[in-house]
This record gives sequence, structure tokens and C-alpha cells, in this order.
Amino acid sequence: MDTKNKLFNTIDPLEIIADIQFEQSFQTVPHSSYSIEKYLIHYVSTGDVKGFDKMISESLYEGDILTIGKMSENPIRQLQYFAVAALTITSRVAINSGMNETEAYELSDKIIQKIDKLNTEEEIATELLNGIKKYIAIVHKLKKLYAHNKHIQQCINYIDEHIHDKITLDNLSKEISLNKTYTSSLFKKITGKTISDYIFVKKIELAKQLLLEEKYSITDIATFLGFTTPSYFITIFKRFTGVTPSQWISNSMPIKK
Repeated sequence: MDTKNKLFNTIDPLEIIADIQFEQSFQTVPHSSYSIEKYLIHYVSTGDVKGFDKMISESLYEGDILTIGKMSENPIRQLQYFAVAALTITSRVAINSGMNETEAYELSDKIIQKIDKLNTEEEIATELLNGIKKYIAIVHKLKKLYAHNKHIQQCINYIDEHIHDKITLDNLSKEISLNKTYTSSLFKKITGKTISDYIFVKKIELAKQLLLEEKYSITDIATFLGFTTPSYFITIFKRFTGVTPSQWISNSMPIKK
């Protein structure tokens, strides 16, 4: 069995982001409530502000919205740790849903810095929930923008469904029945990214999650994501992250428990 088929039998490209992201992002919070994490991923990825508000209201009523494992004897620090973990998931899901990566991380840093200065559980919870809602609102706006242009939505759907393949402008233009020049300019106008950059960002984000799994080699991941050679994958990875996959793994290891 070749590398791509071996990975394909164990990984669903359409579910990998949420599944691995859930596991990895909360490694420092081993006892977090599964339902909260699951719904958080759902509402951010769908941009469902109303659904998130309803979930929060119902959870608060039931008294379990912040039922999490004990990470600190200090309740304030406990909640701050939870906020960092929740925002890690939120920002990554938002990026995978179309949000600009730099903007997503900058927003997360800004919220975390503010939370770090707060002194009451109520203030921290309010800031965290408001921060998550900002992400959901941004994703909602992006999805609404894409939905208004069926061609771009078709492109995005095609990219998501073929993220493990080599995706070309020719593929996309044929998929939406437009010429290549118009497809390229329309995509850039609506999303703010070139088609190639959008595809690479999606592939690199998925690659990061696979790297964190520590079960697959760089060669395996490169093959699975449709790169022609491992060296080409490494070149693209470094272009978008500033480091090689190996360096990225080394930098990420200290945060894992």
C-alpha cells in the first residue's frame, strides 16, 4: 500500500482539521469538557453566532459552561489557562474557515494579553466569550461573502474536498466553468488571496496538525498533501511559516505535555 493510500485509510481530509485540532490544542487541558470543545469547534467553523449564544445561555443555565479539569489551585489562573486553550482552538478553526492567519493570531494574542490582566472570574469569562464571538462573527461574514458568489464557494468546496491532491487553476476553472484568468482575478477579489496562496495555507495548516501527531514522516505528509517532492513541501512550508517542518516541530514540542 502506498503512502497516500495508507494515510487516506486512517484520515478523512474533511474531518482531520477538527479532530486533530481538538486533540492537540487541549493537550495542556487534559480534562476539559468534551461537549464544550466539540460545540466550540462547530460554532466557530460554521460562523453560527446565534447558535453559540444559545449554547452559552443553556450551559450557563445548567451551570456547566466552565466545567474543566483542575490546572491550578488559583481559580483565576485556572480560568486563564482554559481561556488560552479555548482561544487556541478558536483561532485555528477560524483560520481553516478562511480567516487571515496573521489577523487570527494577532486577535488571539490581544485577547489573551487582556485576560492575563483581569482579576475576576466574571471578567475573564466575559472577555473570553466576547473574544470567541468576534471570531465567529468574522467567519460568519466570510461565509456570507463567499455564499454571495457561488463560483468562489464552489472553488473553496473543491479545494476542501481535494486538499490531498495537486490542485491547479485549470482544475478550478473547469469546475466552475469559467476561464482561468477570470477565475483567478475573481478569487483574489473576493478572498483577498491568490488561489495558490489560499491552497498552500490550507495545506500547511493541515500539515501542522499532522506533524503534531508525530506518527507521520515529512515525506508521508508531503505525499498525502499532493506535493511533488518532500523538498518542495519543505520550501512551501518555510515560505508560509518562516521555518522548516522540522524546526516547526521542535519549536512546538515545549508546549506539549
